[in-house]
Amino acid sequence: MELGLVIIAVDELAPAVLFWRAFTRWVVTEDVPGVYTELRTPRGLRYGLYAEQHYLANLGSAVPELAAAGLQRTEIYVTVGDARGSVSRATALGASLLADVSAKPWGDDVGYLRAPGGIVLAVAQPSTAEP
Repeated sequence: MELGLVIIAVDELAPAVLFWRAFTRWVVTEDVPGVYTELRTPRGLRYGLYAEQHYLANLGSAVPELAAAGLQRTEIYVTVGDARGSVSRATALGASLLADVSAKPWGDDVGYLRAPGGIVLAVAQPSTAEP
């Protein structure tokens, strides 16, 4: 079994697509305006952004609220060479800082943001802190 695609339902598709394209520089491979946009990473992972109302319609039944306070219960964890610089870039592109970059017990320095669409974006690099 292989992971073929990650799909995230977002409240507003256009700002989410603009943010993820600008932040990641991933290529758009599928685009149904106002409904769904799919991006592909350099290693081939497919990342789909789905307008929430269309996503929920696919589920065929009433769905409880997805999240409180506008946050998805989903985290996109990206590894970068400069976490602080990437956090700054993400905020300049419209993300809101949730937690500044700090050392985590699993060995990464990670900052957390709310990306457009309510997705939690974790920006990580190998820890620079002394053990």
